[in-house]
Order: sequence, then structure tokens, then C-alpha cells
Amino acid sequence: MMKLSAALAFAFVLLSLGGEEIRIHETSWSDRTPVLDGRIENDPAWEKIPWEPGGFFLHRKKLSPSNDTKFKSLYTADALYFAIQCSEKEMDKMLPVFNFGEFWKYDVLELFFQTGRNELIHLAVNPDGMSSDQIPGSVAKRTDFQIGWNCAAFRGKDAWYAEVCIPFFLLGKAPGKQALELPFNLCRHSTPAKEYSTWSFQTGPFNNTACFGSLRCLPPPPEKVAEVTESLSRPHWSSLIRRYRDMKGDPAWRSVLKKFPAETAVLERIYANPPDHSRKAALFGETLRRIENSVRDADARDRIRIRKLLFDE
Repeated sequence: MMKLSAALAFAFVLLSLGGEEIRIHETSWSDRTPVLDGRIENDPAWEKIPWEPGGFFLHRKKLSPSNDTKFKSLYTADALYFAIQCSEKEMDKMLPVFNFGEFWKYDVLELFFQTGRNELIHLAVNPDGMSSDQIPGSVAKRTDFQIGWNCAAFRGKDAWYAEVCIPFFLLGKAPGKQALELPFNLCRHSTPAKEYSTWSFQTGPFNNTACFGSLRCLPPPPEKVAEVTESLSRPHWSSLIRRYRDMKGDPAWRSVLKKFPAETAVLERIYANPPDHSRKAALFGETLRRIENSVRDADARDRIRIRKLLFDE
């Protein structure tokens, strides 16, 4: 169980820098991984994590929105997690998504992380758990296109809730002996109120990094530093789940999976039970690699056979 002290509690800090206010959200290590189902109140992982005390501003106006948004966060050995509550006075008037290409125009939460110079990761989730993202090419190349992240949402009576999992593997950075600090912002669009709101006050568009706040991940316990650091060297379970989902939908891979009934059965059992995605990630990854390596080995043997037919005979 994570122990919080005044020094490690989540903080809202205002610093003066050239007359502008820089907000800092602090998060720290947890040995409990949230279950991503959007139901924050019943999850023991969130039970003792306080909400970020800094409220949201209307976009480009230092006024409070009519629909409040609040969030909290924690991190585990391999990922950063956010829990977000979006108060909504007119739940029945939220617009359904008719055009996924204009996802940002509907009720949505947007998270921004600047992980390097000219490297802005933009993630979005809506009240139905639908997601969209904008991932820079440099991130895709760095991760070998293993850019998985995960989210879930839940609609309540007068609010909707979201949980988001952002792997350190995707960010390319993790806290170690020193705290990790990233330019960060969290924004929201409420269609019934016709409101755009933002945690870090924005004078420009939501992706204006000059007005971002800061996410500060405090160092993990000394005995966990190596485990957290190691997460940067391997794809996260969310990428593995995404990879298997793509394989299931690809006719070429479907025929391959039929040739590995025992392995596919293992993958299916884990895939069908979301709480197992993180708990059984090692088994899932090992099983998936066994299938992919077998296919690669078969392809290599075929290439050798074809070369012999063409050039040795």
C-alpha cells in the first residue's frame, strides 16, 4: 500500500516565472495498479490518493467553468495513471460522436505531454471510452511503433469518469533516483455547456506548450528504481494487447493463429479479462512472441529454400 506524507502528497504549486503562473502536479509511486474500468470510487488503488487541488480555467479566461473537472494520478513500475471526474449538469445533452475524424469537437478529455523538443504526445478519451491520439513520428520510431496506451470511461448520474494509463515506454522517460518533470496539461470540452476548460491556463490553443504546467513524478522507493527504469526497455502490456487485437482482425494472421491453438487459447483467456492485462503481461508477451518468432523462423526457412531453388539448381 502506498504511504503518503506531506512531502509526497500531491501538491498544487504556483511558481512565478516572468509573470506567468506555472502549475505543478506531483504524483508518486503506488504498489497498487488501478483496474481500468472508469469506476474510480470502488477501486482500492485510488482510495487514498487525493484529488489535485487546482481547479480548471475556462479557455483563455481566468474564470471557473460551470462544469468542474478534477483529477488525481499515481504511477506503478511501468506506467502513469490518471483518474478524472468530469461533472456534467446535462448528461443527457452530451453530443454522440457522429464523425470520428472530428473527435475533438465532441465531449472529450485531452492530455498533453511534451517528452522532448518538438515531441508532443496528445491523447484523448470520451465518455464512452473511445480514444484517439496524435503520436509524433519520432516516438513511433523510438518505440518501434509499440505506442499502446489504455483508457476506460464510465457515465454516472451527474458526471462522467475516465481512467487513463500512459506507459513510461511511450513517454520514453521514467522517474529514477531523481524526480521526473514533464511539461503537461489536461483539457476538456463540454458540449452541453459549450465550454472548453484547461488545468493550466492557456492563452492560445490547447497544444500551446508555452502555457503548459508541469507533471512531477517523485522518485520511487530505492528498491523499485531498477524495476521502473527497466520498463523503458520493453513494450508495455497495452501495446501487446493492441498488437494481438490487430492480429485477430487481420485475415493473414487469423489463419496463423489457428495453427497455434494452445497459445491462442492462452492469449484469448487473458485478452477477455481486462484485469489480467497487467497482471499476466509477462505470460501474454511470452506467448505472443512464441507465435511471432515461429512465423519469422518459417519465413526465414522459406527464403533460404527459395534462394536455393533460384541460384543453387
